[in-house]
Amino acid sequence: MAVFAALAPVKLVIVVDEDIDVFDDEMVGWAVATRFQADRDLLVIPRTRSGGLDPSAEGGATAKLVVDATVPAEKRQSHARMRSTTTGSARLSELMDQLEPTHA
Repeated sequence: MAVFAALAPVKLVIVVDEDIDVFDDEMVGWAVATRFQADRDLLVIPRTRSGGLDPSAEGGATAKLVVDATVPAEKRQSHARMRSTTTGSARLSELMDQLEPTHA
């Protein structure tokens, strides 16, 4: 809530766990896709102060949205990101070798 109070133009906050790099859009998107359920993890805050440049605001007030993409500590292991032991290009190379016919 402090973000909304400090920065009036901010209309969306996504809360993630410490294992998510907030500067990596792909990781944040993954957290939302795998940890967020709209019926329990969404908070709409109506009639809050808006930024002066928001044309959708009515009378200087707007609604703001919080997406909770966190996992309770006891469920953290079941929501861990899967890690590959090979790089994407190495794995692709192996697959391509299997698909290409050998020339004698």
